[in-house]
Amino acid sequence: MNFDKITESESNYKDLEQMRVLDLLTNINNEDKTVPLAVEKAIPQIEALVDVATDCMKRGGRIFYIGA
Repeated sequence: MNFDKITESESNYKDLEQMRVLDLLTNINNEDKTVPLAVEKAIPQIEALVDVATDCMKRGGRIFYIGA
């Protein structure tokens, strides 16, 4: 199983503090729209992870979920 490592990247938007509220909200909404497409692309990797995790859990393994 191969998972791509992804790190934080620079923002596509500069000078956020100088934008109008409407522009900020529009840009946030546009970025939010990219999430379902990213998840769709990753479904095969997510499925593989779930399969491995399920097998481990059936053998008495545990999952520690830590997020921010």
